[in-house]
Amino acid sequence: IDGIVPFTPAAKEKTFFRELPEPILTFGMYHDFMNTSKIEEGSRNRALVELVHKLPRVNFLVFERLIYHLAQVANEEDSNKMNASSLAVIFAPNLLRPAKEPSAMQALEEVKHR
Repeated sequence: IDGIVPFTPAAKEKTFFRELPEPILTFGMYHDFMNTSKIEEGSRNRALVELVHKLPRVNFLVFERLIYHLAQVANEEDSNKMNASSLAVIFAPNLLRPAKEPSAMQALEEVKHR
């Protein structure tokens, strides 16, 4: 679309997810998602898929569509310079967050697992 800076829709999208009262990956499942980082890599994807399928239906559908969209963005990495890792860094904190803000020490510990 002519005249639209590509970062503007992305910023709006990110803001939308950040301002939801509850994240798409729900508060109640926060620790479950975080704990998958402790699972051996070969089993981690399966565990993540199982968790995603436990989301409330609306959350699942929105998440599924967002992941499809982000995959399309990542497929255009040559022109937009956004690979899957870059997109994860930008979007993950807006999709998964604790109900209560962690202390500085807890936040540092959680960064190790992301």
